Amino acid sequence: MYIGLEWQEIMSITDARSWAAGELGSIAVRDQRVVDRLIWTLAKSAEHPGRTIPQACGGSAETKAAYRLMDNDSFSSESVLAAHRERTIERMPSHDIVLSIQDTSHVVYDSPPNGGGIGLCSSSEYRKGALMHTALAVTTEGIPLGLLDQQIWTRAPEETRKNRSQTKRSIEDKEGVKWLECLDRSLEAIPSRVTVVTVCDREADVYEFIRKALLEEKPILIRAVYSRRVIEEHRALFALVESSPEAGKILIDILRDAHKCLPPRQAMLAVKFLQATLWPTLGKAKMMVEKPVYVVQAKEIDPPERAEAVDWLLLTTLPVTSFEDAVEKINWYSRRWRIERFHYVLKSGCGIEELQFQTLDRLKKAIALYSLVAWRILWLNYQARETPEASCAVILEKHEWHALYCIANNTPILPETPPTLEEAVRLIGKLGGHLGRKHDGMPGVKTLRRGMQRLKDILQALSIICQVPLLSMDMGNV
Repeated sequence: MYIGLEWQEIMSITDARSWAAGELGSIAVRDQRVVDRLIWTLAKSAEHPGRTIPQACGGSAETKAAYRLMDNDSFSSESVLAAHRERTIERMPSHDIVLSIQDTSHVVYDSPPNGGGIGLCSSSEYRKGALMHTALAVTTEGIPLGLLDQQIWTRAPEETRKNRSQTKRSIEDKEGVKWLECLDRSLEAIPSRVTVVTVCDREADVYEFIRKALLEEKPILIRAVYSRRVIEEHRALFALVESSPEAGKILIDILRDAHKCLPPRQAMLAVKFLQATLWPTLGKAKMMVEKPVYVVQAKEIDPPERAEAVDWLLLTTLPVTSFEDAVEKINWYSRRWRIERFHYVLKSGCGIEELQFQTLDRLKKAIALYSLVAWRILWLNYQARETPEASCAVILEKHEWHALYCIANNTPILPETPPTLEEAVRLIGKLGGHLGRKHDGMPGVKTLRRGMQRLKDILQALSIICQVPLLSMDMGNV
């Protein structure tokens, strides 16, 4: 399996400053002092994800400097994400196809700060906070490459009252315009040899979004929620699919269902595919596009009791003319859960809903920095799953894996060669509390975060006790 040289620049687990400098090196800020402080703050956030800003900074002066940084008008959340986006695009050329996964998440504050700009994030007047719409670049194997776009906003009180007909409003006057705008922004400056396929869940089943992709020939893959009328058959889409012949069956892995306490499992899916021209939403006949979409259905056969059966009806602008094409699109859609894991790490692992900034502008800057940290943690988790036999030297310096191996195994004897990436991740998970039993699987992102933090603390303690700089440390001499 392939790990490009660029991965060696992404992460040395304890050398967060070098990684932060690489991600923000091209940021459009003239004052080098601000750039240095941004890099320092990002590195501290990466070293101590989930801790408060005072805990991460480690001192009163550093904490004040971090808060002053968020008030500095010489940079914005957009400039932070633009610099990271450049690095994300630089990681793309080794992949012919990259998935751009869009999704929206709520950043909720049970006790919101009394400042300007922190408004509503849902139709309930009690849910204060912001909405966050993100496009995450992911390889077809499921490895996150970085963010391509992120927008954060709040809803005005009048927008929470659905007192106007949704069908009579243009898409530009609806929140659903986020899908169209994100599609444009996420595709800017992408190398011509890389095909970027936008993948979305059912909320993106908006006719204007499908229409834009068809007219501009932009690849999308979304899950359908509306049974639109099919022009060729003069019948509803869902009924047409149900009456279509089965093309074959595939077996896929299903993630653990934490809500129902169900373990990971495999599901046998019946696959169908067809081509259809969709009629617009009621009242939008003038928007009709006489270009077909390709439809793929993946429906689980005999799901186990209590488990939610897999039933995906996918729409794509990419040709699906064979069973192999249909299976490919199903596999791509199965990667959509990476964006949900990203939001999970960002909120549960990095604790962005615990931030106490008084304005939306400050909050956006902090979320932009923590988004880079969340992606970094997520990358380690999935890279180890996709390339388990690779050497851990691609992510760990010599002194890091030396310390990790000795501490986790309680031994002073080092192996002749570095552990594999999978072995190193399991050892990091062990430091974070992962039991490592046969049925436990790989450690999750929260466990990895704890393990990485503990490894960082161990290395710092050894460096102080032995009076040896971290980079020159060798466990054989400690």
